[in-house]
Amino acid sequence: MKITLHTLQETQEVAYRLGQMIKPPFVLFLKGSLGTGKTHFTQHFAKGLNIQNHVNSPTFVLMKIYEEDVRLVHVDAYRLEGVSEPIGIQDECDDESILVVEWPEFLNEEIKADMTLTFEIRDENSRYCVIETDHPIGLEWSNYVATRS
Repeated sequence: MKITLHTLQETQEVAYRLGQMIKPPFVLFLKGSLGTGKTHFTQHFAKGLNIQNHVNSPTFVLMKIYEEDVRLVHVDAYRLEGVSEPIGIQDECDDESILVVEWPEFLNEEIKADMTLTFEIRDENSRYCVIETDHPIGLEWSNYVATRS
């Protein structure tokens, strides 16, 4: 399903709503070129999970873990392109965790997503978002987002 997120505020709201709906275990892949809003989406998704700490890109450390009401593992795999050795992301996937992976195409470990969101720039403030999921909550959220557009 391809939807349009017309404003930055709309993107924030749908990300927040997804965070409210998701329960562990869950794996979310975020795809898109630089500047499409993957980290911004993750920040508001984390707010929906009731993560109080500021969530920022783990580009240089590859992975950040936030342990609050839920356990959020945030991975930025951008720097893993060409790396063949696993860095232990699978070790962080358990029944108590929600895993968000930016740049999953560079993962060097076998991890299956419950939902994949691919962002494309439409203009300065809006994005296209392709939603791929078979997960019941993912389908419910997709329908929620589609009715907003």
